[in-house]
Amino acid sequence: MTLDDLPSFFNATPIYELTSAGETIDMKVDFNADFITSIVEFLSARKYAAAMLSQERPILGAVTGGPTIISERSVLSFEMDDLLRLLITDEAQNDLNLAGKSEREEIAISSTGQQIAYKIVVSFEPGYPKAVYFQILGTDAVDEFNVVRELDGQFAVKHTGAMFTYSGFMVEKTFDEMLRFTTDQKASDITVQPGIPVFARIGADYLPVTETPLNTDEIDRIVRHIYGPSGPAEVLGGAALDPPHEVFVKRVGRTRFRVNITGGRYRGTSSAEISLRALPTIPHKLGSLNIEPALIRNVIRSKTGLILFGGATGSGKSTLMSSFTRELLEAPNSNMKIVEFSEPVEFIYDGIERTRATIWQTNLGKELIAHYGTSDFAEALKNAMRRNPDLIIIGEARDIETMQATISASMSGHQVFATMHCATVDEVIQRAVGMFPPDVRYQMSLDIMQQLRVACTQKLVEKVGGGRVAVREFMVFGHEIRAAFLREDPSQWPRMVRGMLAEERAIGQTMTQGAMKLYRAGQITEETFEEVAGKGRGF
Repeated sequence: MTLDDLPSFFNATPIYELTSAGETIDMKVDFNADFITSIVEFLSARKYAAAMLSQERPILGAVTGGPTIISERSVLSFEMDDLLRLLITDEAQNDLNLAGKSEREEIAISSTGQQIAYKIVVSFEPGYPKAVYFQILGTDAVDEFNVVRELDGQFAVKHTGAMFTYSGFMVEKTFDEMLRFTTDQKASDITVQPGIPVFARIGADYLPVTETPLNTDEIDRIVRHIYGPSGPAEVLGGAALDPPHEVFVKRVGRTRFRVNITGGRYRGTSSAEISLRALPTIPHKLGSLNIEPALIRNVIRSKTGLILFGGATGSGKSTLMSSFTRELLEAPNSNMKIVEFSEPVEFIYDGIERTRATIWQTNLGKELIAHYGTSDFAEALKNAMRRNPDLIIIGEARDIETMQATISASMSGHQVFATMHCATVDEVIQRAVGMFPPDVRYQMSLDIMQQLRVACTQKLVEKVGGGRVAVREFMVFGHEIRAAFLREDPSQWPRMVRGMLAEERAIGQTMTQGAMKLYRAGQITEETFEEVAGKGRGF
């Protein structure tokens, strides 16, 4: 059955002559991206070739012998409107204007982690009702889709000069189209403020990608689109909002953004800045990040204890941690149960093949909420202890309760990954210890050192030819190294880190040594190397 056959196939038999399937699609939900995934999963699991949705008609499924009804009721007009708003991009609208039909391929991830390739067709053909078709594709389409995702280039080199243009005001649909444009340009950060055009970081450049400044009404409308009707009022009341946002991108699938919405002053009144960070569809492979072999070896081989990833916001520390997680999931001899707690979850692993490992990710504050005055991350660690995981991933060790729970988890025999906002390895040690009040600092310092296995920080610097490259500082805390630290007062530990790395008495490298390797490889300029090395410890 081809796409051209679908309209006539579904319209060949009057609705009143069709029989209903034994199982039907859940219609008690919003017609959004999750609903589309549920339809695709329903069709695939029951061997349907396709489905059709049309206003004031039940949903029909294509099976051998003819169509059958697969919904308990008809699709309401507002539900069809919601679906069409989601699916009709500017490109799709052009196709509809020219040919009366628009189509594109996507990948859905089922509730069991299966990848399902499917085609979406929006049809406004004369003689037929407006309809949306979902056609299930074969496994070859999944393989082809993933090859394209892997090879399509993960990092931008430089801005091509292209600008996103639109007419009138930036409304919800225009905003999502702009995000599709920045995704195509491989932008890593997008900033939306009143009074200026939209800015984006593409490679090492931070520059406008639209021509028209936005006004406060447009900002409010975008905030409502991302967060909900109460968004502008909550920002005005002093709340900083951190909702996720998703758009469909052709040949990429569902693309996710981490969003921060923060209020501020604008020309005598209040408005908001919207910062969006694009997240990869799937975490990068370790081999694509030019990671030092010694770092890979010691993180992967460590089965217990604490591994800390540090860096400033936007330095790629979460990207690095997610790549190690992907490596563990894909390893044929992994045998690991992994649980992650983040606020919010950034990198997803739905498309990662895992035969000997599992992962369950929880959005703190939404899917797990703290009680009795504890922090969400501290509550998460208590929750993890009841589930017997091999690896616990913490989005950020940001306060005393979280750090204390993180240490307790590693002391109980678990491996723990966590991120911290620290520039260098000695700062990681200093901050982890310095979180605790003086009366317990000494004992907590000993606990941290007993559990620490690897500390790694990184910074992104400008790369020769465009784009950015990571400079890393890391240190491996093996048994002898930990014993040497435990013989000294914790106040001396930062000095010991700097000395051991500089004198190469421990496995690892300083930020300067990492920058020198990149300079010798021709990846950074002499000026960039001097910028890193000239600041003593790399910053």
